[in-house]
This record gives sequence, structure tokens and C-alpha cells, in this order.
Amino acid sequence: MNIDTRCTIHCYERVHLSMQKASDREVELRESLRKWLREAIRSSGLTATEVARRAGLSSTTLTRPVREGAFNSTISTHTIDKVAEVTGYPPPEGFGRPRARAVRGFGEPDAVPYKAPDKVELTAGSGKDWWLIKSRALDLEGYLPGDRVLVDLGERPHAGDIVVAQVISERGEPETVFRKFEPPFLFTRSTLPDSGKPILVDYERVSIMGVIVASWRDRKANAS
Repeated sequence: MNIDTRCTIHCYERVHLSMQKASDREVELRESLRKWLREAIRSSGLTATEVARRAGLSSTTLTRPVREGAFNSTISTHTIDKVAEVTGYPPPEGFGRPRARAVRGFGEPDAVPYKAPDKVELTAGSGKDWWLIKSRALDLEGYLPGDRVLVDLGERPHAGDIVVAQVISERGEPETVFRKFEPPFLFTRSTLPDSGKPILVDYERVSIMGVIVASWRDRKANAS
């Protein structure tokens, strides 16, 4: 076996191990959030369905993850925030209402939550949220400032997907970013110089929260 072959095998093993650790951490995170949901609902004296109704969520958004058995979807920060608001139960460390913050290399946040007009609101629903793109972090992928994107918080990410991720800063604050997912990293795809380094998804400091499944652009929004 020559040196190049050994290096290739070694690199593959490192990436595979990193991806396996990320998968294990994803499972641990999901189970810890399920436990938090059960405790929050129990503390309120309400049923999961009642909490969901008061929080403006579909009943299955809460009844599925709190039920014993397999559950492979993502519990969104939006759900956590709503449940914490209704029950008064403190959110898990590092969670709560996500705030879109400026990322090094860009003068604006990547995106902000968006209230879609009635004509497109019907495409949203349980576990799906509209966001308004604010930066050029993904302009090479066709996403421009002013675009609206629909994020499915229950969709499992695959290589090549455009995802929304929560990044815990050095100060312990959650930041919301939109990136291209190439396991186990998140990448910007921008025409701008110094657009940021790849981010390792470790499901400790960096967690994928959802996948873009649709987008919408006003005809005149990017005409200039």
C-alpha cells in the first residue's frame, strides 16, 4: 500500500468517524429535547394537545415526539419557544427564540422569519416556516436577498441540501445561518470574498434545524 492510498483511507476514516459522531449527537439531542417536552407539558398540568392548541401548533407537533417509541424528526426551536411560552417551563440551555445575527463576511443576517401573505401561507404548516433571505451567503445557489424560502423543520438533511442551522457562539448565544450541507460541513456559496469558513456540524455547537423545500421570489424583487 503506497502513501497516497494510506492517506486516502485515513482521511476517509476520519470523515466517517466524524459523521458517525455527528449522527450519535443528533440522536442524543433529539432525545434530550423529547425529554424536555415531556417535562414541560407535565409541569403545566395540561395535555400535549392542549399545550399545542394554546401555542398555535398542530397537535401532532407535540403528541408525536412525547409519545414513547421511535421518533426521527427534528424538534424545532420555534416549537421549543412556543411550548416554553405557554407552560412557563425554561427552555433547554442554548435554545429559545432564535435570533438571526450577522455572520462574519456579511453585513446583514442570513435571513429573518417571514410572515407570508395569505396567498402563500397555505403552503406552510406544522413544522414548516417561511424565512426572508437577507444576505448573499448562497447567491451561487440562486438564493438572493428578498427571496422567501420555506423551511421544513422535520426534513432530514442530505448532502447538497440548503439548510438552516443553529450555531452557538463563543458567548453562548444562538445564531441562525443558512448554508449548503456537504457532510459533515456547512458551506457558504457566495460571490462575495471572505464569505466565511466551513462549519463542522457536531450537534453540540452546531445543529441543523431544517431544510429549504421551496422558495418564492417577487418578479420585481431582484430586477435591479
